[in-house]
Amino acid sequence: MHTELTQTLHELDGPALGLKDDIDDLVGVSEGLPPLFAVLESLAGAGAAASDGGRRQMLSDHLVAETRHISEGAFDLASRLIEMRSQQQRRLRIATLVANASLAALLSGLVAVVMLRVLRPMRRLQDTARRIEAGELQTRSAYLARDEFGSLSQSFDAMIQALQDRQAALEATRRDLRTVLDAVPSMIGYWDRNLDNRVANQAYHTWFGVDPGTLPGRNMRDLLGPALFEANRPFIEAALRGETQTFERSIPRPDGQGLRHSLAHYLPDHQGDEVKGFYVIVHDVTELKEGRLQLAAALRENEALLVAIQNYAIFSEMAPDGRFITVNDNVCQLTGFSREELLGQTYAVHQPQLGSGDFDSEIWPALRAGRAWQGEISGVAKNDSVYWSYAVMVPVKAADGSIRKYVSISTDITAQKRLAQEVQRSNERFELAASAAGIGVWDYDVVAGTLVWDDQMYALYGRHPSGGLEPYTLWSDSVHPEDRASSQKALQDAIDGHAEFESLFRIVRPGGEVRQLKAMARVVRDTDGRPLRMIGVNSDVTERLVTEAALRANESLLRRVGHMALVGGWRIDIKAGQLYWSEQTRAIHEVPADVEPTLDTAITFYAPESRPLITDAVNRAIASGQGWDLELRLITYTGRSVWVRAMGEVELDAHGEPAQLVGAFQDITERRRTDDLLRAAIAAAEAASAAKSSFLANMSHEIRTPLNAVFGLTHLLQRTPLGTEQVHYVQNILLSGKSLLGIVNDVLDLSKIEAGEMALERTTFSLRDVSSSLQAVFEEHARNKGLALAVTPDATLPDALLGDPTRLRQILVNLLGNAIKFTEHGQVALSIQALAAPVGQCRLRFEVQDTGVGIAADMLPTLFAPFSQADASTTRRFGGTGLGLSITKHLVELMSGQMGVHSTPGQGSCFWVELPFELGDAAELASATQVSIDGPRLQGVRVLLVDDSDINLQVAGRLLELEGALVQPARDGAEAVRWVEQRADFDIVLMDVQMPVMDGLEATRRIRALPERARLPIVALTAGNTDSEHRRARDAGMQDILSKPIDPELLVQGVRRVIGRAPVGPVVAQVASDSQGWPQIEGIDAEDSRRRLAGDVKLLRSMLQRMLALCEECLGVPATTPEQRQAMAALMHKLKGSAATLGAKAIAALAGQVEVACRQDQTEAVAPLLHRLAEATEQVRAASADWLRAPVEPLLTEAGAPPLDPQRLAELVRALQDANLSGLDLFENLAPLLRPLFDALTFQRLRGHVENLEFDQAVSILCGGTGGLDLVVPTEAK
Repeated sequence: MHTELTQTLHELDGPALGLKDDIDDLVGVSEGLPPLFAVLESLAGAGAAASDGGRRQMLSDHLVAETRHISEGAFDLASRLIEMRSQQQRRLRIATLVANASLAALLSGLVAVVMLRVLRPMRRLQDTARRIEAGELQTRSAYLARDEFGSLSQSFDAMIQALQDRQAALEATRRDLRTVLDAVPSMIGYWDRNLDNRVANQAYHTWFGVDPGTLPGRNMRDLLGPALFEANRPFIEAALRGETQTFERSIPRPDGQGLRHSLAHYLPDHQGDEVKGFYVIVHDVTELKEGRLQLAAALRENEALLVAIQNYAIFSEMAPDGRFITVNDNVCQLTGFSREELLGQTYAVHQPQLGSGDFDSEIWPALRAGRAWQGEISGVAKNDSVYWSYAVMVPVKAADGSIRKYVSISTDITAQKRLAQEVQRSNERFELAASAAGIGVWDYDVVAGTLVWDDQMYALYGRHPSGGLEPYTLWSDSVHPEDRASSQKALQDAIDGHAEFESLFRIVRPGGEVRQLKAMARVVRDTDGRPLRMIGVNSDVTERLVTEAALRANESLLRRVGHMALVGGWRIDIKAGQLYWSEQTRAIHEVPADVEPTLDTAITFYAPESRPLITDAVNRAIASGQGWDLELRLITYTGRSVWVRAMGEVELDAHGEPAQLVGAFQDITERRRTDDLLRAAIAAAEAASAAKSSFLANMSHEIRTPLNAVFGLTHLLQRTPLGTEQVHYVQNILLSGKSLLGIVNDVLDLSKIEAGEMALERTTFSLRDVSSSLQAVFEEHARNKGLALAVTPDATLPDALLGDPTRLRQILVNLLGNAIKFTEHGQVALSIQALAAPVGQCRLRFEVQDTGVGIAADMLPTLFAPFSQADASTTRRFGGTGLGLSITKHLVELMSGQMGVHSTPGQGSCFWVELPFELGDAAELASATQVSIDGPRLQGVRVLLVDDSDINLQVAGRLLELEGALVQPARDGAEAVRWVEQRADFDIVLMDVQMPVMDGLEATRRIRALPERARLPIVALTAGNTDSEHRRARDAGMQDILSKPIDPELLVQGVRRVIGRAPVGPVVAQVASDSQGWPQIEGIDAEDSRRRLAGDVKLLRSMLQRMLALCEECLGVPATTPEQRQAMAALMHKLKGSAATLGAKAIAALAGQVEVACRQDQTEAVAPLLHRLAEATEQVRAASADWLRAPVEPLLTEAGAPPLDPQRLAELVRALQDANLSGLDLFENLAPLLRPLFDALTFQRLRGHVENLEFDQAVSILCGGTGGLDLVVPTEAK
């Protein structure tokens, strides 16, 4: 085609001939350029229209065909350019040349078509095409004619503009592509068939240290180096054959620091059937490779570890619910269970326990929370043996985070645990033994020259580890200067191997104390015999050395003492059959020096009656190891009879067999003689004591009868016309009688105490009642002497106590009576305070302080002895037997208490008593105030009442008859026996014990001897309250005992209990209650006051009025001077107690604060407190005003009748007027009924007058305080 085109051009006109060379050039560069299809088509059409000749037409067709051919080749090349963006820049230039060539060809065709008219435009277009070829896309065609060439020029310019836009877009794409390629860490490049680089990204710099801009055109061998190139050659050749390659390679780092592991891809560049080159993509897989290597190594290690675990560890797996799903043989071996027995079971199958803590509460919560757990576990194997393991348990999670299973790996530490326990026990034993023995342990490093002490070493040397000095320095400095050289030499000799280290030396402690220490040590050496260390002990042997010296002295002393005390020793070697006697033993047996006793001859010294005893003792000792201590009679060598104390014991050998007998003889001949005399004296003393006890027991019964007559007749004598001198004599008789009665009571009490026959009562009583009664009893006596009397129990004390109120009252009466007796002026005070005591108990301290004569210090030790007073002048001045304090002290000790005294002569004394009590039941105490007024509770009961006292018969008989009983009196035991023999209808016998003719014990025994009356109930009535009397009564056959004086309620209950009738509760009188009930008064705790006052409303009314009056008195006292403040403090103390008893807690608290302020002289605090006290007082006064003004209704029982029989009250008044001592018992029986008729203080005064035999004053109170009762008193008694 090229030849034909050339030939055609030669035939054209001249202007067209100049295009030949241009066409040749354009044809040469146009091969492979992209077509400009639309432009060439339009140009070809335009060229055909402009041709007017056939030859031009043929040329035009020829040119169009050729141009189409060229354009198709260019289009194909352009398409490949688009696909190969990595070669855009180079192919862009080719595209430009193609465009230029196409334009040139087009212009040449146009020139050929339009002949000479187009030559100049063609030249100009040719010039433009050359500039475009040179890359000057801004070039514009200079031909501006409005003809075909003008249109062509415009189209040419449009094409140039499109090429410019395309070039800009391609340049932007190229930059973006380069940015992306350079950002990729993998190497990306393109290599042609000659292995020359055409494209390379920035990663080549990272991998090979070369600038990617210098790589294009560089050969691969040059880049990789010979070795790496040869290694890659097989993959290169395969890629050039069109085969995709992927392989791993390790490339040296450009800095020479190790290798970079890579994964390479060779991607062939197929162009038709030909491979033009290949793309290279290389990834850095160094981390992946190293991780893979590490993973492979870890897998290998894990596999080895798993094998080891399976073979050597205790391995198990558990499901999430804790059941075994895998166990290895070691689990089965440890637990003793088979795999089948374990699978599907939980850990509980072998009862696991933690080293500390609980398995279920510690392990499972941790595992279920996704945490691993490790620790010691003990379990019980199938054979019940205990094993120990150290376990690590780990939860294994699934991909979703849930727990898939638990893995447990354990090691058997049973042996180690047992060894550790044994070591620990051994160490503990050693430490305990060392500590108990006072042994210190030390460790000396010979090489380093350092010494280590344990705590006991520091204790031995009197030092402390924190003292700052090294132990070796402490040791060297502590050793006594005289022993230092020898001790250091002994130490060095042991280190040098010359001798074992054992040293005795003295040390000086920091305080100067010298102690004796013994040291022993062992040297530890290496294989060459060089000393490495010394381990030793120190012990304090000071006491041992002293003891050894003392023993040596004692041995010498014993020899001397044995001679003086007639004590000798002996020893028998059982196996050898040898006997040894000490010198003193030979002397006891009076054996001559030339006579050697043997076993056969030794037994002959015992008296015939003693030989079986000693033979049996020796045999028993050999058989059982039990020693003997006997008193036996011997016949000496000279034939004299002596008594010895023979003692012996057996000693065993190492095999536990008896080896020898050792013992002693003591000559006790004189002691036996003395014992015989002593036994005779004791028998005589016991007989005398029994006689005294019998005498006192009889006197306690008999002495009151004549005294009763003395008092009664003297009282009657007072009512007859008497002269002045006679009145004086009668008064002296009464006073003397009272003194005699007091002495008799004291003597009887002392006798009971000394005989151990004093029995204590245990009942619930009111401490407030006791203190109130003391105030009432002694108040008038103290007032008559001009003394102030203060009884001040702490208001916070418990009221209900459990104990013996009678003996407590006796103790305090003695102390208060003595205080008033020995005080001429001033005051006597009784204070009661609580001391610390266990729960449910209280311990009270009673202090009686007086301002009397006092007691000299040298007289205090004998103050509590019987029949003893401070001095003889005391007896002459004040009188008395000296028994009161002795009895008081014995009573205090009997009640488990303590007693003491502080006294200053001329200033006064303070006697104190501390007594323990149990807390009583307040409800029981309150019920004790309830009064029995029920009707007959012994209706129809036939009673044989036996007593030698007409008064007792009258009183007891009357009490029984009032309860409906049918009473038959008898005055002695013989009469009682006759009545029982004559009548068989008695339901019960109430028998006095001590009576003339026949006592109650003998009468009971005789009644029991009657077959038909052997089961007749018999109850003892006795004034004797001793254990021995009670025991004798029961031994005689009496079923129960009632003490005198008779308590009516106890009498009724006792009778009903013995005859088998259930107790009947009495109708209860409301004690001191009125129609208003218990008031609710603001400022007073109603419940507290009710409890403290035992529900006594009348007492509440009286005390409230007294408290308000006391408040007024306190508030009216000035408090400006110290003396006035002390006086106010005393008043406030009294007010505090009264208010606390009433439950007026605010007033009590304020009174206490004022008292403290006054006693501490806090002047500024007194006025505000008094103001507050006045407000609190006014509040209570206003709240109680209406209640206090309300009238009190007469006291009635529930049935509406008076609670006290006027006839019985009249009997009491008559007895008191007649000075009949039966009034004492009658008063005690009626006391519960009398108490509601008086306020508490008046009743206590009444009780005091009765107990002090001040009968006229008692009658005055009774007659003045029972106006509501119709007293029927015989005229002659009035």
